[in-house]
Amino acid sequence: MAADKPADQGAEKHEGAGQSSGVTDQEKELSASALQAFTSGNYDACLQHLACLQDINKDDYKIILNTAVAEFFKNNQTTTDNLRQTLNQLKNQVHSAVEEMDGLDDVENSMLYYNQAVILYHLRQYTEAISVGEKLYQFIEPFEEKFAQAVCFLLVDLYILTHQAEKALHLLAVLEKMISQGSGGKNGKNETGNNSSKDGSNPKAESAALIEAAKSKIHQYKVRGYIQMKSLKACKREIKSVMNTAGNSAPSLFLKSNFEYLRGNYRKAVKLLNSSNIAEHPGFMKTDF
Repeated sequence: MAADKPADQGAEKHEGAGQSSGVTDQEKELSASALQAFTSGNYDACLQHLACLQDINKDDYKIILNTAVAEFFKNNQTTTDNLRQTLNQLKNQVHSAVEEMDGLDDVENSMLYYNQAVILYHLRQYTEAISVGEKLYQFIEPFEEKFAQAVCFLLVDLYILTHQAEKALHLLAVLEKMISQGSGGKNGKNETGNNSSKDGSNPKAESAALIEAAKSKIHQYKVRGYIQMKSLKACKREIKSVMNTAGNSAPSLFLKSNFEYLRGNYRKAVKLLNSSNIAEHPGFMKTDF
């Protein structure tokens, strides 16, 4: 399952992470229900579905991780120590599994590497996370677009956090190309040929919404990269794109405030912060000051 909370990789849940062909319909249904409940903020229901999943797969680290994440959000992101303890335990478990792998030639192994990188990310062990992510990136071609994007966005975030803006911007260019190719690209394996699915949803509309969200995220990362590089001209151009795609959201106003701070417009920066209603958006917000 996957849910981008406060930070872009914030306490990520994994969508079908590491699921093999032997997964039962019951497990798929429980996983989907848990994701839906988590996304809607119904953490109690999410935890109930995850408990049922754990009864079926008692040693599946992904279920343990998702349970820890759901508990974390249920407690308004205040139980950091508990989450960190779980992540540390899972780090050792996943590391052992990775060490026993033959290679990255199938989805199961790649998902395991990705999950290891995410755990290291949350433990703030960014150098180790980058090492794992870069190894995974070398084998990204055969996999579906959504997973390829997740790997790229994780690496971009890590590069920004470690002040490697040039690498982040290069990878963002790769992401833009990947997204522009759409579902027909190398990584875009379109699984749905019809305009509507059995449950009445519209896959094409959902896909378009995901593409727009990804484009908005790219613009926001570009701003963060250009702010680090103190490239005002390029940053100004991307700020316009951010405001066009994300509107007056707290993250977009926060980035614009960063930009105005860099320009020396401190009063305007404060005004933007005051207008962003940050108090209504609990959780960590990143800054590159």
